[in-house]
Amino acid sequence: MMINTTDFEARVKVCKECPVYNKTFGTCGPPVNAINPFKQPHTIGEVTFKPCGCPVDHLASYAATDCPAKLWPKLEEKDWKMPTLEHIRLIKKRGKLESGEMAKLFKLRREYLGIRDGKNFTSCTPCMNKLLNQLEESLAEDLKKAEQAQALIELTNVELTPELITEVTATPIKKRRAKRKKI
Repeated sequence: MMINTTDFEARVKVCKECPVYNKTFGTCGPPVNAINPFKQPHTIGEVTFKPCGCPVDHLASYAATDCPAKLWPKLEEKDWKMPTLEHIRLIKKRGKLESGEMAKLFKLRREYLGIRDGKNFTSCTPCMNKLLNQLEESLAEDLKKAEQAQALIELTNVELTPELITEVTATPIKKRRAKRKKI
């Protein structure tokens, strides 16, 4: 759920250089409240978006969030999946949720697991345990696949030395003729 410090700092730097950044409140555009309920669309490059009004420090610290203008640098999957998996295991070990964690878990549920049924919270302990287990299993499986893919990439990038190539090509190949069966 949380990202590492270098990715966080890179995200905040991009936000502070953005023309939509609200320096007074430190938010992505004007903060959304009763005075300003409507977000005005902006265009940066080819992307038209509505600033979310969230505090940038809060928004940039979570792996599941994305810049409304799509300006943040891409996160490597293992850079956010491993800390998220560890955080889920910590929640399971602790046995309770802290403030704000349920919203983040349900955002992961929507965006990572793809479950879009309109639910944003649950007060049912077995349902929350089921969600934590689903997220843990899915993240662990994805990390395992990523490790296997990385190992395969490393194996395919092995360079052959010239000696091995000359040894293989120097030995003559004997040709065999197929024998015909007599009838």
